[in-house]
Formats: sequence, structure tokens, C-alpha cells
Amino acid sequence: MKKMVLVCLWAAIVSLCAGEPVLRVGFITDTHIGETAESCAHVRKAFEVFRAQKADLIVHLGDIANLHYPSGYRHYRNIFNEVFAGCRPEQIFVYAGHDAIGFKDVDEAYRIVEKEIGATNSIYAKRVLKGYPFLAFRQSADPAKYEAEISVAEKEFPGKPIFVLNHEPPVNTTYHSITWGSRKLRPVLEKHPRVVQFTGHAHSSVRDERNIWQGKFTSISAGCLQRWAGTLVGTAPGGKDSDGMLLMEVYPDKLVIRRFEYTTGKEYRPDKRWIVPLPFDEKTAPYAPSRRYAETPAPEFAPGTVLKYHWENGLAVSYPEASDGVAEYRIDIEKTGSDGKWITFARYDQFSGFYLKKPPEAWTVVLNPGYFTPGNKYRVSVYPMSYWHKCGKPLTAEFTAPEQPAPKKVLEFKDPMKELSFVAGRSRKPAPVKNGFYQLRNVEAGNLILPDDFWDGEFKKARYRLIVDFYADQTPDMPWVMLVLDPKTNTRMTSRICTVPGNEGLRRYVVEFNKYLKDMHCEIQLRGGGPGLVRFEKVRLERIR
Repeated sequence: MKKMVLVCLWAAIVSLCAGEPVLRVGFITDTHIGETAESCAHVRKAFEVFRAQKADLIVHLGDIANLHYPSGYRHYRNIFNEVFAGCRPEQIFVYAGHDAIGFKDVDEAYRIVEKEIGATNSIYAKRVLKGYPFLAFRQSADPAKYEAEISVAEKEFPGKPIFVLNHEPPVNTTYHSITWGSRKLRPVLEKHPRVVQFTGHAHSSVRDERNIWQGKFTSISAGCLQRWAGTLVGTAPGGKDSDGMLLMEVYPDKLVIRRFEYTTGKEYRPDKRWIVPLPFDEKTAPYAPSRRYAETPAPEFAPGTVLKYHWENGLAVSYPEASDGVAEYRIDIEKTGSDGKWITFARYDQFSGFYLKKPPEAWTVVLNPGYFTPGNKYRVSVYPMSYWHKCGKPLTAEFTAPEQPAPKKVLEFKDPMKELSFVAGRSRKPAPVKNGFYQLRNVEAGNLILPDDFWDGEFKKARYRLIVDFYADQTPDMPWVMLVLDPKTNTRMTSRICTVPGNEGLRRYVVEFNKYLKDMHCEIQLRGGGPGLVRFEKVRLERIR
């Protein structure tokens, strides 16, 4: 044992002399393992990458198992011992919600996890490695204790970055934190500029450049080792496999964040490593969104590219992958107004192929027929859009909508502000109305209640289309997400779709969903954004199968 310690110590001395990093830290999160050793196969591969990269510390940022599985934790521990037989790295665990499912006392659940997985840290932890402090906090940590621990570390380690380990990100920082971020953490962290925070929970892809963020502090998402979805304006994106993990190399004057794929063991984009200069300076922080927007060129389609389209139970538009740096494609749908000018009335975004090992050469997106009225003329524009919403020149096409099969049943509300009820918050009291707009306060969800007498059709076979036209006036950086759910069972009928940020006039949203419940009750919910105003112009329900 003494011999092994001396070997590890000598390796560290050699690394320092060779100008290598002072410390290497591996991060994984949201592994969601099951009860068997086979369910930990992706964890084994991640450990093998960290072993090859000579990690000094491995941090798991939460949701180790999909449910509280003591046998799964033991398999995790055994796999760690097998992969790192010999020179073992330190470990830190962040305890989070999935590992406490089924427990009234979540801390009791976390104590069992700690024992079965062989952890050496409890729900609040402080670890110092080679002169650098790491602070770990359970999910939904007490804000007072959270701030106190950070303040103490700042005094103990002047001039050093304070590494803060959380499951949930601060709201509106890294990607998808608008939906999954903590509103309590961000105000605390904004008082502590030396914080470098690592998080999970949001189930995003480490290939997404938005997963490093700097404002008054630095926050970095470690993605997930399960599936990710994200949010898109007007679209409910499906889940996608995720194999991303992070390795941080700590130098006296910088942090280098490297992204790896456990499926291949290879580093993703070694030419675009995230490099965080030390000490932190908010004025020059390279990963501030406004700075990245200003310094990054807009993606562009290749010269001579045209937008192809045809009708295929909706408008199918085809376009090639744009230049490097494209995150999403913004698809605007326009119609002519009474003055003959084009008016944008809907937006439907799609991801690019940034998350794929080999993106396709071209994409085809089918726009739902619910956007179109037969015989009317429309224009569709596809913009390549960067991670920071800078758009290149669009591809455009004009067409006339053809006749469509009639739905089996239609229920339409042309004055939903009078015909339907809109309730707000947990109290479900009618939302206040001012100047013809419902008012939503910060954090508050608003639910438009749909009539129960519409939901006929055979269970699990009936399919519905919902068309909603509404005006929204909301904060540009904190837009609401919209979904359809059953309030009695809290079952989501649709995934979350992001609404158009800011105040862009009347917009149409179209979603389709099956009848998942025998006795179905449905509401349209707006949630997750900042305060704002909304006015419903039209709601149309169609049973299409």
C-alpha cells in the first residue's frame, strides 16, 4: 500500500515538472443506472476514459440510479474498484432526487446511497485536493448553508477558484436551465465571482457550446450519460442518446475543460476546448453569452443552396447542414396580411446535427398541416442559427396550401378569453386580466382548461391536434414553455415546447398527441418563464384519428 502511494506521489511530481496540470478532475452525471451490473456498462466505459486520462478525482453530479437501487450502487462501487485497481482517484458524490424516489426522508435515502456505493462524503461535503477546494451540496440545498460554505472557502483559499458541485444548474445559465434550473441558487452565486460550478440535471449534450456560461460567476454543465431532449421554439424534440463527459485540467492560470465520448473514448472537438482564464474577470470572461454572440460569426448555408419542399401530410421542407457553429434551424412561417405584406405568424425550430458523430448531409422537416389553411399562400424561411441565436441568411420558398382530409371532430373557440377558464399557480384561482391580457407572475404556471366533453374516441387509439393562437409579452431571456397535461394525474400529453421570446405579436402553436388516459382531462399549461402577459386569440381542437 505504501509503495502504491509513493508511486502516485512520484507521478504527480513528474507531471508538475513537465508543465502538466496540477490536477485532473473527471465529471459524470445522470447515469440513471438500474439494479444490475449490466445497467452500469456505460459507467464502466466512462471510468476507463478517466483512467486513461489519469484523473485525480471523479465527481458524480447526481441521479446515480434511475430509482433508489441499493444493488445498483453496489455494482457501481465494484466496477469502480475493478477499473481503478491500483492507483485509485478520489471520489465525490452529489446526492440528487432520483436516488431518493420512494422516501419521505430524502436524507435517509442518501445515507443508504452513501453506504452502499462506498462514498466518503455525505450530503454536504468539502474536499481539498492539491490546494483547491471542492464543495458538494445535495439537491435543493439549504440556501443559507450553501452561501455560508462558499463564503468560508473564499476566505480560506484567497485567489483560488472555488469549485462548487451541484445537481441542478442556476436558472437561465447553461443550456436547458430555463426549464431545469434553480431560481434559489443563482442570486447566491452572483455574490461569489470566484465560483466555478459544475452541474447535471438538465440532461443536455456536452457537444452544445451553451453548456459553459459566464456572468458574475462561471457555470458548466456536464451533460448526462443517459438521454437528452432540450427545448425548441414551437417544437417538442424527442430524446437523444448522450455519451458526453468532462475532464477538467487545473493549471495555476487557467482551467481547461475537455469533452469526451465514453462510447469511443475519444475527445470531442480537441480544437475547441473550453479554456477559463484565472483569475476570473467578469469584464473579459470569454464565455459570457453577449461576448460570444458578438465574436462568433453567423452560420451560413453554402452558396447556391435552395430550399426544397413538397406536400406530405404537411409541408415537407429539405435543406442541407449549414456551416460549422450552427446549433438550430429557425423556420419562420409567414402569411399575407390585409395590406398584402408578409406577416410571420409561427416559428418551428429544429436542432442541427451538432450532437451527432456523423451529421446527415441534409434535413427534412414536415410542418404540421395545422399551420395552414387550404388555398392560402404562405412563405417559409429557414435560418441557420448559432448557439447564441445569431442567424445567417435564410433559404425561402412560397407555396399554396392544398386541400386536406377533414378531421373526425372539431371544437373551436374563437373567443377563448370568454369561453374558457385560465387559472394560475397552485391555488388555481382565475388569473387576473388587465387590458385584455392575462397576467402571470414570476414562476407561476398558467393553465387554460379544455372541455372534458371533447375527449371521446377509443382509448390509446384516438389522436388529437391542438391549434393555439395567442399573443405573449414576456421577458426575452426567460420565455415560457407550453405543454398539454392532465391536471388530475399530472400526466404530460406532450413534451415541452418553448414559446417565442419577447413580444413578437400573434403566434400559432400546433401539437399532436394520443389519448393516453381512459378518462382524459386536458389543460394547456404555460410555465417556467419570467413574468408576462398572454392573450388567447383562438383555440381549435381536432380529432384526426
